[in-house]
Amino acid sequence: MNLRLLLGLSVLLSEVWALNDAIPYELLWFYSAYKMDYKTHKAADRTIVRNCVHQPPISGAAAIEAAFIQETVDAGVQGICHFDEFVKHVGGADFDKWRKSAAGWTLNPDVSTVITAQESRAIAVGQGFAIVDRATSDAKEFLRIIRCFRLKDQFKYLAQAVAEAPEANPFKTYLVTKDIYIQNFDHTANLGIFTRYSIEDTIKAAGTNVNDAQKTAFRAFIRGYGTTDAAAAGGKAAKGHQDVLNVVRDTFELVSRDVPTLGCAPPP
Repeated sequence: MNLRLLLGLSVLLSEVWALNDAIPYELLWFYSAYKMDYKTHKAADRTIVRNCVHQPPISGAAAIEAAFIQETVDAGVQGICHFDEFVKHVGGADFDKWRKSAAGWTLNPDVSTVITAQESRAIAVGQGFAIVDRATSDAKEFLRIIRCFRLKDQFKYLAQAVAEAPEANPFKTYLVTKDIYIQNFDHTANLGIFTRYSIEDTIKAAGTNVNDAQKTAFRAFIRGYGTTDAAAAGGKAAKGHQDVLNVVRDTFELVSRDVPTLGCAPPP
């Protein structure tokens, strides 16, 4: 459910793929979402560009192909499409004239190279193609639902981590929880419910039974959960959820701001 929504978000936030300066950045963003989906889910559970299949070059690029394969091994995403393949897959016929190059045969494409390729494509193709025409308010609702489902899964792992972590031991009998309801797109029904910890209320409930050092360690443990693959419980899955949550947070902040505060430079 949640990754279908992530895919929907990727579509919703791009009203039109045409002769638009945002396209190279959108492609890089979509490719990042594709990589997260590929890394954190089994093949049957992936929902983003699931039919893209990596094809080795016919000839003349053995060293570049070997470097890309090594990248996928190091990242744990063997079989994934490189950036050029991803672009051609999502763009279809409208991207037939995309300037493909060895610089795109990578998991981490160079931004300047992508921009140059897009400028060339815009001149050659002459027009792009429409994806969808939706209001920003719709994107906000998808962001909200994505965040809730990701938090639901993340707190499932966190509950296990709290049960195992020594930093949480002094607080286990004082844990304060709160039920969170996940409303549907129209706010007319609940899609689910999950329980999360109220950290500061837990610390307050523990009172003088814990010292300042224990409080600091507990806060650090909770705030750091999911930021590395070596989390106490959940590991890579927990980090995958946290990576998506970070993207959703940043994106929601952007689509929620007024135009003067979007972070673009003022006129010279």
